[in-house]
Amino acid sequence: MLQKSNYKHSLKALSVYFLLSYAFLYFAYKYFAPDIACVDFFNYYPLYKDFDVQSVGSPFNTRLLNPLFVFVFNKLGIYYNTYTSFQNPDINQSVFFNALLVSYLAVVFTALVIYLTCYNYFKNKLFSFFVGLFYLMGGGTLVFCINPATDAFSVLLLALIFKSYTEKSKWIYLLLLLAVFQREYIFMVISLIAIIDFWFDRKNLKNYLSVVLAAVICFGIYMILRSTILYTPAHPEQLEYSQYISRLLFPKINFSEYIRQGLFTQNILFTYLFVIMYKLAKKQTVVKKNISIIGMLILQINFICLIALLGNNIGRIFYMTTPIILYYLAIEVYPIYSKYQFNQGNTSLASKNES
Repeated sequence: MLQKSNYKHSLKALSVYFLLSYAFLYFAYKYFAPDIACVDFFNYYPLYKDFDVQSVGSPFNTRLLNPLFVFVFNKLGIYYNTYTSFQNPDINQSVFFNALLVSYLAVVFTALVIYLTCYNYFKNKLFSFFVGLFYLMGGGTLVFCINPATDAFSVLLLALIFKSYTEKSKWIYLLLLLAVFQREYIFMVISLIAIIDFWFDRKNLKNYLSVVLAAVICFGIYMILRSTILYTPAHPEQLEYSQYISRLLFPKINFSEYIRQGLFTQNILFTYLFVIMYKLAKKQTVVKKNISIIGMLILQINFICLIALLGNNIGRIFYMTTPIILYYLAIEVYPIYSKYQFNQGNTSLASKNES
């Protein structure tokens, strides 16, 4: 997936991302309180500590990839022994540390994947670096990803799948299979993107159809596993298909909280919308297909949250699509960036000529 010629500048970008962000891990470990801000940690804890699948309810027992890394890191004895604000006699402190460490590493490598995805498209190292940095410094990244849950790893996996998709790489099929054991939302996202891409580009039917088919098959495998081998009575409301229509027609949510949680955490999405409005106001060209994709992704996550009774998790779940939004944002911003660079170059040349 990564050409040999890209290794050196990829390592440099990764090193800078680490340098700029390592303090996030320190402060998360010192001051994060999962009993207030991330109660899902306690659901994953048996997986993190002993990889005990039988003691974990659905859907947490289907998200095995991230916990496997935490379990291995903990067995290797990786630990930072210091006093933290989170103290619980029932929680092994080294497990808590490794859960945060895996999430932090996933965040940094997601920034790298975003950088590589953009570099492969624009062939501009500095511009691509800043797109990855935008994710690293995003508000949702700090809140939803640098915590002891599994969202950060899900974002990384989706970023890798999307990178493979844009490059038409066959690695996407292996990555989709891995997603069976990480996050089912990934299948819905990549399927929707492939369907809309096909709507705008009828020439690559085989490529788009194969991605959709692979995602559907993997989602089917996930549902079979959750209903059989990994079945638990936890969260049965998510599989009550007969109730889906009534939940759409008569939503059981607090709309005020639902909207606030969905919108106020999406600074990257609003940056994209701002750029679109700016370009339209300036009568500049925008990529309508990408606008359609983001619009449909927003509708999709609302649909999912309403029928599955996911409450006010809409903003957190939708943030997993951030690598995709950043890529589309970069496509809109790059012409403006290039024009600015060109004008700056002409100004500098004019100044030299005058002197």
